[in-house]
Amino acid sequence: KPNSSKTVLTGILYGSNPQDPVNMTKLQAMLTNVRLAGEQPSVHDPTKPFKYLGELFTMSLSWGPQYQAISQTVKDILRNLRYSWATPSQKLRIVATTVRAKIRYAFYTAPYSKHQLSALDAQMTQAVKNAYWLTKGVSRATAHEDVSKGGLGCHSVLVEYNATQVQRLIWALNDTGLLGRMTRASLHTATAGIDQVTASAHPILLRYNLRLRQLAAAAALNLEIHKDGQCTHWIVAESRSTQQILALKRMHAQYHTYLPGVKRMV
Repeated sequence: KPNSSKTVLTGILYGSNPQDPVNMTKLQAMLTNVRLAGEQPSVHDPTKPFKYLGELFTMSLSWGPQYQAISQTVKDILRNLRYSWATPSQKLRIVATTVRAKIRYAFYTAPYSKHQLSALDAQMTQAVKNAYWLTKGVSRATAHEDVSKGGLGCHSVLVEYNATQVQRLIWALNDTGLLGRMTRASLHTATAGIDQVTASAHPILLRYNLRLRQLAAAAALNLEIHKDGQCTHWIVAESRSTQQILALKRMHAQYHTYLPGVKRMV
């Protein structure tokens, strides 16, 4: 039997009230006759997050609450872990399994930014360094490096995020049903003309287009998607204008030198 006490109603009025799509009064009026098991569930404010399958969603597609929640959860776990009686190897195992799994859980849906992923990665690497009583001066690259190569084995959260996006994109492209057709059509539309100004220059595109985010993740890893020996989906990591500017800077550095004792004029 459906449990109305554990169910909430919410919505957003982009179609009927585009000037104020989060108007709670109008939303309540529209949902007033909705019943579940003879009872009306409570109406949830569309600007407030709600949890679904362990993730925090908002009707306005704001992922800030999800990031804040996971960041605080990771911070709390790692703080308790630092002052626990666990051995260094036990702490590393907890970081590599429990903590990393909590961060990775939302990778399939949440459009975390590089800054957010870097902040989560910093918490992870610092926890690993604390486990061995290492100072903050130890580089993050050392924490990322494999143990067999003298590192601490705490691989990059950003690299894992990008790899996860690429894996899910390839899985969706290979689907022979509706999902595959929608994915291929979405990418064809989203990437039209994107080589002039890349998706990385338009964060709003990445925020609202899952497949474009996944394709941009492939570009960040210098990957192209091939089928039958031919590149089928790709996106440049930088726009053509950016590439031209970088080329000019390299030429300037190569051919323009300053005489000793002459100050550079700005």
